[in-house]
Amino acid sequence: MAGAAAALEDLIKEYLVFRGFTATVKAFESELKADRDKSFRVSKIVDQLRYYVSIYDISSLRQYWEHLDKRFFKRVDFQHYANVRKLETCLLRLYIVNALQNYKIEKVTEFFEKYAMELQQHNEWREWFAIPFIKNPEQNATFEMFFQKSWQETFYLSLYNFIITLFHHMPVPTLLKYNEERGAQQRLEAEVVKLKQQVVDLAEEAAELQQQKAKLLDLLEYSKPARNNTVEDEDADEFLVVPKPPTPVQKTVFQKVFNTKIKERPKKNKSPGKAQEDALQTKAVQKKQVIMKQQQQQLQQVLHEQERLLYTLQEEHKASVPFPDFSQSQDVAVEAVETPITSPELSSQDQQQTETDRPGLARKSQSFDSGSSGKTSGHDDVDSASVHRATTLPRMNSAPSSSPSMKGRTSQPKNIDDCIPKPFIHLGQEEYKEHHAAVTHCRFSSSGRTIASADTDGIVKVWTNYPDIKTCTTIMSKSPLLSLEWATKPDRLLLLGTANGKVRLYDTENKKSMCDLSTDAGFPRVVSLSCSPTGTAFVCSAAASRRNSSNRLSQTMTKYGDTTNLTTAGSNSGVLQFWDMKTLKVERHLPIEPTPSCINCTGFNHNGTLLVTGATDGMIRLYDMHTFDCLMAMQAHVGEVYSVQFSVDETTIYSMGADGKFSQWSVHRMGRKIADLDIHEGAVNTDVLLDSPRHKSRQTRGSFGRLFAFDSEGQYVLTCGPQCGLIYKIENQDLTQVLSLPYHRQPVLSVDWTSSLSCSTCLTGSQDGTIQVTSLLRQ
Repeated sequence: MAGAAAALEDLIKEYLVFRGFTATVKAFESELKADRDKSFRVSKIVDQLRYYVSIYDISSLRQYWEHLDKRFFKRVDFQHYANVRKLETCLLRLYIVNALQNYKIEKVTEFFEKYAMELQQHNEWREWFAIPFIKNPEQNATFEMFFQKSWQETFYLSLYNFIITLFHHMPVPTLLKYNEERGAQQRLEAEVVKLKQQVVDLAEEAAELQQQKAKLLDLLEYSKPARNNTVEDEDADEFLVVPKPPTPVQKTVFQKVFNTKIKERPKKNKSPGKAQEDALQTKAVQKKQVIMKQQQQQLQQVLHEQERLLYTLQEEHKASVPFPDFSQSQDVAVEAVETPITSPELSSQDQQQTETDRPGLARKSQSFDSGSSGKTSGHDDVDSASVHRATTLPRMNSAPSSSPSMKGRTSQPKNIDDCIPKPFIHLGQEEYKEHHAAVTHCRFSSSGRTIASADTDGIVKVWTNYPDIKTCTTIMSKSPLLSLEWATKPDRLLLLGTANGKVRLYDTENKKSMCDLSTDAGFPRVVSLSCSPTGTAFVCSAAASRRNSSNRLSQTMTKYGDTTNLTTAGSNSGVLQFWDMKTLKVERHLPIEPTPSCINCTGFNHNGTLLVTGATDGMIRLYDMHTFDCLMAMQAHVGEVYSVQFSVDETTIYSMGADGKFSQWSVHRMGRKIADLDIHEGAVNTDVLLDSPRHKSRQTRGSFGRLFAFDSEGQYVLTCGPQCGLIYKIENQDLTQVLSLPYHRQPVLSVDWTSSLSCSTCLTGSQDGTIQVTSLLRQ
């Protein structure tokens, strides 16, 4: 990736110079000079850390490590993040050892004065507080290893390997994959050329074979004398052309008839003139017999493969799909595939003789005929549907029949075929039942260890599910709770938005409210909150008045008949504020163009430089958080946008709106729709009726949490279902359902997915007040 990034930077500068963007070129070059990622060159990153250690600059060392942590290390899974902490500890110990080896005792003292409060919480640093007071620490058994050069070189090598492995598995933008895609395209083009050449060669061989066949026919026609059409001629011509590959039943009948006719054929005196013709006829018959044997072997192989597949499917579907016993209906299955030969040359006596020789075949054939007409005749009878299943390879994408445990349920989502291996193993499932009203929000903290959930009664529960489900604290709100968000740093801080214009900052560890922030008086409803991944700011969307429900929107659409009036009827004015987490003040009001609307949902990218929003006017807006400008505003849905997120690789945006569509949009080509993904009905519960008496008249769909969530790699998406959470695989701009999570009694209103723990964990909050916690293991 480092080589591709360097080459790509040169191409970008060349393009900017070609277009005449000189100011952009200067800004680009200045930022490249200050690039702290070193163009993804691992050796330069390690050298930078080594340089800070050598000059005893602990502040710069810590700042650079924090930059790497925010930029890259936060992306690793939870089980690997412990290695990051170990590497950080070793780096700080290396700084102390280097200072002691060069007799910089004051630097060691400065280090412990700055970070003593932070380090004393970790047991691995307990013995290191005494090292400034030890006369010869390199001779001490506890610290002797760290003063050896081999340990220091091993540490730098481990750090190098860790970072280069991280870069190798990190998702990169599409632009950085151009070299790889170009190589793949060249390989495909070479393969196409090779295949075309093969087609040309096969066409030439077919032409040569056709010419040889024509010559052979001319030779046979030339050598055949003019004769009357006798029985012998008809018998000879009968075997010159074989129709289609015979079944075993056809082959047996065919051979018996052939042998009978050969035996009954009267012997005639052959004249010398007929010797050449008889020899050619004999060779033709022998050649056709060889072809028949080869075709028989091929057919037997196909039947054997079919029997093996059917046996495998029968074992896998024993509990759900009643396959018939293949061993008892093999002869019947063979007859069902092909129709027996009814050649005009076969006399009725020959057919009767054949049926007499194989009474079992005739008896089973009769059973097949009676089964097709709906009658039964003894143990050998098989209905036509069973015969069709036994003789036809099943389609791999067909849905299996419902299992007994699923009987009695309604509105069940379609399940995938059990024959297809599932990408996840269901490890376990737990249910949280502390809410007594519809769950509107359920979110994991950034570490994945704490969960916050809210319902329509204004009750917020902070709880954990590891090792057991345990409620940590309960927060009650006098006014309706409309939004909920975890802060990234520190992750114990929870932000709550209410309908009276308040944003409450709650410390979940100390179980107390830190402060209440007030929005503009004219916009009292805080409908969306999003924290920047850097932890320094958050975005707050506030609305002036309650929005119309989805039923009102549909009535307006029916009345006016166009999307313009629908958008106007369903949108309200609002503001989008950018708050500083340190000063707790509004730094900037982001522009909402072209018309002021209420922002329903917001989401940052991985480093907080971009912000995407969805509004009541059906538009998606993309903001540059450096300049606070609106880069793009596009009409995405008919009606409100309820949920919007960046993809994991941040090349696309996914949105879900009141029109029930799940859409994918390009970030690089702003305003270009990539696809409308085929999602199930009910993914957007716009007609949900909430039973909370205090919210029945004021609760709207826009105050719910996430409607979909991605896994850590962005290949799978969790969505809200009518009675459960549904997981889809995103592949080639298409959705394929791969898993259904445990069922709820009522529709799912909010979901979340985290991979920060040892396994993937999914949250599904339902209208019945329950939250399902499902643990999955990636296969």
